[in-house]
Amino acid sequence: MDEEFDAKVKDITGLYLTAIERSQNGEHTISVDEMTGIQAR
Repeated sequence: MDEEFDAKVKDITGLYLTAIERSQNGEHTISVDEMTGIQAR
């Protein structure tokens, strides 16, 4: 088990929660799907 899992989730969640604010400051948020073989439904 990843001992840093909670910290990593907090970091990623924070990126999405602040995406609009950061966009207004000229910063872009890009999401990449690492499981290209699985289609989201």
